[in-house]
Formats: sequence, structure tokens, C-alpha cells
Amino acid sequence: MQELFSIITKLGSHAPPGVDFRRSLVLAAWRRVAGDELNRRAAISDFTDGVLTIATASPTWQNQLRELAPQLLYRVNALIGGSGVDRIEFIVDEAAVSDALSPDDQMIEDAEPAPEIVQAAAAIKDDDLRAAFLAAAANSLALKEKRYFDKR
Repeated sequence: MQELFSIITKLGSHAPPGVDFRRSLVLAAWRRVAGDELNRRAAISDFTDGVLTIATASPTWQNQLRELAPQLLYRVNALIGGSGVDRIEFIVDEAAVSDALSPDDQMIEDAEPAPEIVQAAAAIKDDDLRAAFLAAAANSLALKEKRYFDKR
């Protein structure tokens, strides 16, 4: 993948005037660096004057990503072949993150966990953790079922 970004970066120097090639490259690099899991919790908000602004789903994610900012900045710039992003800022904008999710990544609100999962979750002592586990398990199974039936 690094080689592909390197080739694309070189081609970008020949882009016609008015084409914001660097911006597109930075946005693609962020998506690659962030990966699937982080892209479900954070979304690109803006890239202007060397500042990449990322919307996060919560203040907790904002704080976690701020701590990772130096590594993320290095990885984005390394992928695009040098500097291009001067800094990354993180803002809390749950709506922007939700809007950026594909339908397959959005939570299925009425999903119910299977009885055996509920039984297994009873071993989790922390109420909040147990509830989060059950919601994630139910959503995962509902998405798997949805994808199965969508293919038919």
C-alpha cells in the first residue's frame, strides 16, 4: 500500500490546476491510517492549511486520539510521502461521525442478543460493561444476519 501511495503522490505533481489532489491524498491516507475500527468512531471534518480536523464520537475518543496525535500525524505524512499535514485537531461531533458511517456500520437499534449470550453475559459483574457487551453482541449478530439476507 505504501508503494501505491508513493506512486499516487508522484502523479499528483502533474494534476491539472484547480484539482485539490493533495487534499484527496491526505483524506485517503487518514482513512488508511485510522483503519476500520477508528473510522467507525471518528470522521474527517476538514483539511485546510495543513490542519486535518477529525470529528470524534465523544470526548473520551477525543482525549484518546489527542494522545495518539503525534503517531497518527507521522503515519499520515509517511504514507503521503513527506509533510503535508502540520497538525491534527480533534473535535467532538457525534452527528458528523454518524453521518460518515456506512449503513452496515450503524447500530441496529432494536437488535436483541441471543438467549445464550444473555446467559453468558450474566458473569460480567459491571452493569455498564455487561450492557455494552450485550448491545455490541446483539448488533454484531443483527448485522451478520442482515448481510446474509441482503446477499439473497
